[in-house]
Amino acid sequence: MTQRTLAAAGLLIEAGDVHEARAQIEPLLDADRPREVRSQALVMRAETEHQDRQLMMANLREAIEIAPDARVRVNALLRYAQHGGWVSGDAGTALRSAREAYRISVELDDAALTAASLAALTYYEAASGRPHDVEPDDDALLHSELPRMAPWQMTPAISVGARRLWSGELDRAREVLRQEYDELVRQGSMLRLPIFVLGYLFEVEWRAGRLEAAESSVNEAQSILDDALPGGAVVVFPKRVLLAGSHGSVDEARQVAAEGRRLADLRSDRVNPVILGWALGHVELSGGNADAAVQALESLPEALDDFGIAEPAVYPALPDAVEALVLVGRLDDAERTLHQLESQAVVLEHRWARPVALRCRALILLARKQSEEAAETAERSATALGELGFRLDEARALLVAGSAWRRVGQRRRAAGLLARSLDILEALPAPLWQERVADELRRAAPRPRRDRELTDAERRVAGLVVESRTNREVAAELFVTIATVEAHLTRIYRKLGVRSRTALARAVADGAVQLEEQEAK
Repeated sequence: MTQRTLAAAGLLIEAGDVHEARAQIEPLLDADRPREVRSQALVMRAETEHQDRQLMMANLREAIEIAPDARVRVNALLRYAQHGGWVSGDAGTALRSAREAYRISVELDDAALTAASLAALTYYEAASGRPHDVEPDDDALLHSELPRMAPWQMTPAISVGARRLWSGELDRAREVLRQEYDELVRQGSMLRLPIFVLGYLFEVEWRAGRLEAAESSVNEAQSILDDALPGGAVVVFPKRVLLAGSHGSVDEARQVAAEGRRLADLRSDRVNPVILGWALGHVELSGGNADAAVQALESLPEALDDFGIAEPAVYPALPDAVEALVLVGRLDDAERTLHQLESQAVVLEHRWARPVALRCRALILLARKQSEEAAETAERSATALGELGFRLDEARALLVAGSAWRRVGQRRRAAGLLARSLDILEALPAPLWQERVADELRRAAPRPRRDRELTDAERRVAGLVVESRTNREVAAELFVTIATVEAHLTRIYRKLGVRSRTALARAVADGAVQLEEQEAK
């Protein structure tokens, strides 16, 4: 009878009816119950607890201590890895708990538990930026069979999908997670869906610029969690912040972030405030609110380091923090944050982080007046990000490249890159970024003004200068004085917004300046 009660409670948990599950579990928690029964009940009681995290972790610690059945201890360790480690801001504890669960599973020679433990272990290792203790065979892991009562928050497919997302393989991540979604719906395992599967599907679609699909994932997750956890689930709040920003509503993003922080504080949740900080900082940055972006983002690089996260795509705050710091002129701080990102990108040979770090490097080069190098670096970033399918990141890199080429004086090239960026952003859509790019495009391609046009004499001087003639040679060719040539050059530079012969030559080569004399009318 006791085992039937535990099995029924487990099915209720998977179906999302945590309140009825708790009612069935409570009588099994009596101190006089056998340790075998009480330890299982403690794990399940923890599965139903999302309001009082301290109580949840106390239940799990007791289950780990008293469980006579090693399989129950494995389940408790895996659950503790998530909440006693990850959500509590301690990746080290998450790793240690998952490693112990894996060790016990291997000793038991239990294939299903070993798969569940390996899924969790590889997830935490990847998020921590550490090499795998056991190199995973993802194809084999995806085809492994899980124990029916495995912790609902982690499966092999969730682990593989998340790791592929972080590595920049958006299409593969989407494929794995959609298949897992279909399987969990078939099983009726509803609580696995919102926190991980739908959550990661949101991230895949949002980073790919498919906002309609991203919003659909959040809405479904919210609906499930509202039924299962009426008090609210913090996990959806960062996604709501990003969506508000994607719709151009900064005020709504701020309100959602504030409510999310309030709930996280109530539940001793340390990880979601970090995610909320990044999400709000991203929105503020999108709108060009540099000071507000810095306020939200500047503490996150240190927080992620303290947390133990060295995978830059788990919570991608570092690139946004670099850009915000550049915008407010704190270039030394931006350099330090970029060094953290570049180090992670190199160690992990990271497909996404390396080109994003290039965009950040371009921003700093541009701020240090090294505009041509900045432009070339940003274009390399945009090409790589476009090939990976990160549309918003690609558009942002094009914005940096266009801004840099404009400052070099290559306005036609700048305008072309900025127009490409604007096309991407309009398709997403991303109205806050659109405004920033449109403003830069107006600078790169202003309306022609008569007072900026060269006279025929100025065109003749410019034409000889771009042929590498000296002022003396130009004067001799045109039968004028050197002082006249110098005066012409001063006006040419002012009208065209260039500062040197080299910049003038580039403007002519790019077609931004026409040197043919006007035909007589």
